[in-house]
Amino acid sequence: MPHSVPTHTATSRAPVNPAALTDRGVSTWYRDASSVNLADLHILDTKKLQWSAPKMDGTVPQERRYHTASVVDSKLYIFGGQYYDPAADLHFECDNGLSEFDVETSRWSVTPTEASPPLRRACHSAGVVGRQLYLVGGRYWDVAEDDYIFLNDIQVLDLSPPSTLTLDWAAYFNSEALSDVTLLVDGSRFAAHRVVLAARCSYFRCMFEGGMREASAAEVDVPDVPLEVFRKLLEHLYTDTDAIPSEIALPLFSAADRFGVERLRQLCIARIQADMDVDSACTILSVAAEHHATHLKEDVVQFIVAHFGEMHEREGFKELDRDLLHTIHAAIAARMR
Repeated sequence: MPHSVPTHTATSRAPVNPAALTDRGVSTWYRDASSVNLADLHILDTKKLQWSAPKMDGTVPQERRYHTASVVDSKLYIFGGQYYDPAADLHFECDNGLSEFDVETSRWSVTPTEASPPLRRACHSAGVVGRQLYLVGGRYWDVAEDDYIFLNDIQVLDLSPPSTLTLDWAAYFNSEALSDVTLLVDGSRFAAHRVVLAARCSYFRCMFEGGMREASAAEVDVPDVPLEVFRKLLEHLYTDTDAIPSEIALPLFSAADRFGVERLRQLCIARIQADMDVDSACTILSVAAEHHATHLKEDVVQFIVAHFGEMHEREGFKELDRDLLHTIHAAIAARMR
């Protein structure tokens, strides 16, 4: 158990003019309450029973009260609470901010969270189980209702360290460090690692595990794929990136299908669907049919049918093969029926 326990209180804001409050008919209770909130922090050494006030860096939370302070490892987490706001209905307002104090560095920071934060609140409870912070209940003043809204929800914040797997592997993307194979693509060379390629890509897994001569070759030729397209595919294998450039989405889809990278294939389909227009639809339809992408093919056909007045005179439409034209005409007939 640590011998120093941080406790959170606060520095008051500039005092409000009591005369101005009296003129507005504000009671003595509100006049006094306007200056009771603090934002300082004191530490009690439980061995010596001595208090100290550390010098703090970073973004110190606004003065407040009725918040919660929860300790996980060497971090103190402050959530919610009520702060003085002269413009608010009762001169106090709640928030749902989460601030973090690092006991080892005496530094405050605002903690970002991936999901939407809980509703603003004060007078709530908090407890820590393992590395999860539980918030329970609380209240806030609702101006429209002219009353307190009491909450009975439970919100859970997982404070487990995020996975660094993607970042760790990204450091080895096209790196000579521990590389055991070089990929030759369109005159360029990529340093790679067989274990990553095999784990992430069925094409390379079959190559390296199937007894082919490339399984032990120092260099492996990768033909018939544009350089920038393969670079993006290889980057995805190492980083799992989901950023798909619109300008290469279609050839990248073809490469992902050829190399058996299903997640990248689906990401490309989503980008293609989002960017599809009357100029690109026929090309997309041909590629979708070539790679047996059934759902993408169906979506393109429906797009062409919906925009048939603009599509049927375009050169791309006239160059579609007979089977695809038959599919489009059948879809039009079905819609007319």
